[in-house]
Amino acid sequence: MKSTEYDVAVVGAGPGGSQTARLLADQGHRVLVLEEHKSVGLPVHCSGFVTPRTLSEAGVSAGLVLNEVKGAVVHSPGGKSLELGGDKVRALVLDREAVDVTIADRAASAGAEYQLRTKVEDISFGPSGALLRAKEAGQWKDYKARLVVGADGVRSRVAAQIDRPEAQFIWCAGAELRLPDHPTDMVRIYVGNELAPGWFAWTIPMGGGSVRMGIGSVMGNTGEKPRKLLDHLVQSHPGHFRGMEITSFGGGFIPLYAPSRTYADRVLLVGDAALQTKPTTGGGIYTSLVAARHAAETADAALVADELGPWSLSEYERAWREEIGGELDRGTDVRETFLRMRDHQLDRVVDLLGQPILRPIINRYGDIDFPSRLFGRLLSLVPVLRILLGLPEALPGRWLRMARNNGLIPSS
Repeated sequence: MKSTEYDVAVVGAGPGGSQTARLLADQGHRVLVLEEHKSVGLPVHCSGFVTPRTLSEAGVSAGLVLNEVKGAVVHSPGGKSLELGGDKVRALVLDREAVDVTIADRAASAGAEYQLRTKVEDISFGPSGALLRAKEAGQWKDYKARLVVGADGVRSRVAAQIDRPEAQFIWCAGAELRLPDHPTDMVRIYVGNELAPGWFAWTIPMGGGSVRMGIGSVMGNTGEKPRKLLDHLVQSHPGHFRGMEITSFGGGFIPLYAPSRTYADRVLLVGDAALQTKPTTGGGIYTSLVAARHAAETADAALVADELGPWSLSEYERAWREEIGGELDRGTDVRETFLRMRDHQLDRVVDLLGQPILRPIINRYGDIDFPSRLFGRLLSLVPVLRILLGLPEALPGRWLRMARNNGLIPSS
């Protein structure tokens, strides 16, 4: 059986994997990308709802933007609503498949080699590198690499090489539909413990009367499958879905962030494989791209020095955590607070946050990439929120650090 040797084998051709491959190929390294599906970007499991900074991080053009969104309307279990934003463009809806294809094309142009329909089944390590055994179009093939980057998603084969904690999964169902009466520049968010246990539902305008709809629940938290929850969503808000025409269904699993090791001997993990998804929204495109940048920087230095052990590769984890790790940790606190709330508390919070005096604060600090900034600001200015949310008088240490860093409380 013939084997081929590379500097880096990237497993998975999503945004994080292809961005890592491109950055390393740009540095002159021989890079292989192994993707189990027959096409890059398919199947689509992501809403493609991102901030403008994500477009910049990815280095892709505005031509991939399907629609611009100015804000959101949150609908509570008791029928109350809260409008957030609405004053400027805050998020973009991307052609999700085209984003993956564009980043992959750029990686290939830089010299990365792609092998599609190739599923890695086994990885073993020796003194000189890794041996990846893969099934390619029904045939077994071996690949050798000095370094392996795992960007292979929720059931990562590469992550199995690291003692990673068991992830908590959100089980999602989604659909694309024609819904001409949906607001063209506002998303709708639906919360409620019966509607979407442990998670939420959403509708996102794609432009031209098309909408992406989805709902999720904590896996194992409910006897209802997400597809059934999707039906309940439509039934509970008939006015919002009047005249809808469903064009496609989809679904998948989101692994939520948990502190875990993202490097090992000759191994780095990026994106969902590294559990780098936001605990508040499940979004992972921006975080995977940030991680890819740091992974490529660390890998480049390690390959040049031929130092590919854990000590050298640990720089990757230090770097990405310094940039986004604090937000992911604080997002876990926000999520735990949300999980404690009963439906009547959700109604009261929506009522409170709808007060005109708070709208400028929400509009100024609202950011789907860094939601804890708004949460911390509101807690500092609206003490009654502590009571409604059942929070202790003393905030966790990381909230105090965040508050000081953002000038919300004195540093001494």
